[in-house]
Amino acid sequence: MNDAPNPLLESKILIVDDVDDNVEMLDMMLAAEGYVNVSATTDPTAVTGLHAKTGFDLILLDIRMPVMDGFQVMDQLRDSSDDDYLPILVLTAELDSETRIRALKSGAKDFLTKPFDREETLNRIHNMLEVRYLYNERARRADTLEQMVDDRTRDLKQAMQRAEAADRAKGEILSNMSHELRTPLNAVIGFSEMVKNETFGPLGNDTYKEYAGVINDAGNHLLRLVSDILDVSSIETGNSQMNEEPVDVSSEILSCVKMVLARAQDKEVELDAKLPDALAKLNADRIRLKQILINLLDNAIKFNHPGGHVTAMAHLDAQGRMVISITDDGIGIAPDDIPLVMTRFGQVASAFARECGGTGLGLNLVQAYADLHGAAVELDSAPDQGTTVTVTFPPERTMRD
Repeated sequence: MNDAPNPLLESKILIVDDVDDNVEMLDMMLAAEGYVNVSATTDPTAVTGLHAKTGFDLILLDIRMPVMDGFQVMDQLRDSSDDDYLPILVLTAELDSETRIRALKSGAKDFLTKPFDREETLNRIHNMLEVRYLYNERARRADTLEQMVDDRTRDLKQAMQRAEAADRAKGEILSNMSHELRTPLNAVIGFSEMVKNETFGPLGNDTYKEYAGVINDAGNHLLRLVSDILDVSSIETGNSQMNEEPVDVSSEILSCVKMVLARAQDKEVELDAKLPDALAKLNADRIRLKQILINLLDNAIKFNHPGGHVTAMAHLDAQGRMVISITDDGIGIAPDDIPLVMTRFGQVASAFARECGGTGLGLNLVQAYADLHGAAVELDSAPDQGTTVTVTFPPERTMRD
């Protein structure tokens, strides 16, 4: 047995009729049914004020009254109330369609004909109160949901602010650490190179010279790692400066090819460039463009086999965009792994990749440098067939004579 109280019986009901007998009969009928919040008035001019004060859930309103009829009362209620759903049950002895239509246009939701039938009256009142209750419940849930959304939005905003603050702090720490590491590394690299080259005379033992070379290589590797981390930090914190100027792309490609030539020779990889006789200049940051080229060439050499080939190319496409590509016939990348290698520190887990080492920042930095120029990076690769990375700059960066 369900003993839960019926919330409809606590609804606030107002009876408006200029005939006392009608008011008394409806009041008694509702009281007998268990309704506990029933008010009544014979003065139609008082309805708007009473509703503003009480906020009724249902108004039983007579149509024909002296001084002010039910139509005028409904017009006043509509104009003065912000309640967008107020059930009004019209009490009338008139059943003509003109009266009904006019009442509906004024805001009536249902009709009760005089004389009142008890069962019909109670059922119509119950149905209208149920609709009102469901309407209020929906509005309450909508308000609750809106509050939950507001709270969640506020929490997410605060979490984002904390994350951004933490990210900035991390970037500042990385930046400070990188700067602090560079000074001793420069000393390690400089002095180890002097020892390796026997600048101040022979060492007397070739093993020392070999060890100095190992120290120098390790120092340079660590310096490249620190530089990459510093670049990532600068880009993330928005401190990366762009110094744009007209850049001779062909010259920069040839310069970068020379810079990595020794690495290619150590790996027994053939390195060349295929460039048109005349190529327009590019409005770009020269240093960032070099970093793009060096990272791509370095990766192409690193992930290649002895006897492999690496080719650097550049041209203008039909839309006037500068297109730079680095192609190799190395180990390649599986299609499912391409999104991974484009992420920061993303590396494919393989014996060859572990042997080659690296930070996993190269392609991520290429993407970041390209983004600074508004350029797009596309990676096309297949396992054991090689990789082509293409960087396409927007046409407005092409400088025409």
